[in-house]
Amino acid sequence: MRLFNADRQPIGGSGNGVRGPCGYHVARRDGQNLAITIHSEGGSKGLVRTGRSGPRQTFRAAMGLPADSGR
Repeated sequence: MRLFNADRQPIGGSGNGVRGPCGYHVARRDGQNLAITIHSEGGSKGLVRTGRSGPRQTFRAAMGLPADSGR
């Protein structure tokens, strides 16, 4: 997966950016705690579906630490 900012500059990762494709790929699969990995330029991101109510899904995303946290 490749992600871009509004100014068309590539970015390594985005929480909402990885949840969207994840939701699309598991929408028709049953079960809670369904795990999926999204591969992006920022590395692999692990997600787990923690809930589902009709078409709405909830995910926990392991995004890791920010690269430029200033610490």
